[in-house]
Amino acid sequence: CGDIIKVAQWRCYKLLQGCRTVIIDQVHDELQFDMGHREIHLIPKIKSCMEDFPELGVSLKIDLAYSLTSWADKHEWEGEEKFREAWQKLKRVKSQSQK
Repeated sequence: CGDIIKVAQWRCYKLLQGCRTVIIDQVHDELQFDMGHREIHLIPKIKSCMEDFPELGVSLKIDLAYSLTSWADKHEWEGEEKFREAWQKLKRVKSQSQK
């Protein structure tokens, strides 16, 4: 298991070269990223880096979660459209609280 996460982390690192998104932490079998909303198109590619191990002969499935505020407020990834809705809602709430 440790070797798998190391390979996945290396793949993600290579993928993210030249991007603003960075890997900020690895805890056991979990990678955490700091990613701006403009780079969420990378999520399917990151997922592939972490799941694609044909040499194992089994499919690996990873769970994806995100937070717009803190990791105490994680939400299951349900796709870019749902993320964009949550992002817009947060922007409205912040805008209203600043008035």
